[in-house]
Amino acid sequence: DLQPEQSRGWELGVRQQLLQADLDLSASWFHSTLQNEINGFVYAADIGAFTAANSNDVSRRQGLELEAHWTVSNNLALRGSYTYLDAIEVASNGSDKDEVRRPRHTLSLNGNYAWDRSQLNMTLLYTGRQSDDFFPPFPPYQARVNLDAYTLLHVAASHKLSDQLQLSLGLDNLLAENYEEVYGFQAPGRSARLGLRYAF
Repeated sequence: DLQPEQSRGWELGVRQQLLQADLDLSASWFHSTLQNEINGFVYAADIGAFTAANSNDVSRRQGLELEAHWTVSNNLALRGSYTYLDAIEVASNGSDKDEVRRPRHTLSLNGNYAWDRSQLNMTLLYTGRQSDDFFPPFPPYQARVNLDAYTLLHVAASHKLSDQLQLSLGLDNLLAENYEEVYGFQAPGRSARLGLRYAF
């Protein structure tokens, strides 16, 4: 008896180029509502098990997105973005609550420097505090928990050894941030990868 989820939304944005088009700025405001959201963790007493059902609540998501891209020189390019998100479950009984795994603040900063046959890229990612659902093996069987904010730093470099051969190195989570994207599941720590690409 599941009904399909239905979503309606709109987005309004503006974009402006400055400094002879070397600087590109954009901003947008968005709003959407989701109805008949499917809840996959509903207890059905008649079968003595958990099943899925449509929720009577309405999911409302609105926010602001800001982006900037600056070509500083022929070698250096900078990019940044910020998102503010207000994601709420509007309950039929009036007890509204935050949507799970929807951080209110996210920020991304990226810089890329290229010279001769090499490139160096650095990315800084910030994800704000957010909530999640925990399902313990005892009553109440579902509890709301908080996930801490975290900041990640990724660094990547590449060098063309020849017109066909390229060497690359990537370092992820360079700050060894200890964080969770889903409650109870530890995200990977610091890692490195080495690659060699040959183009025929």
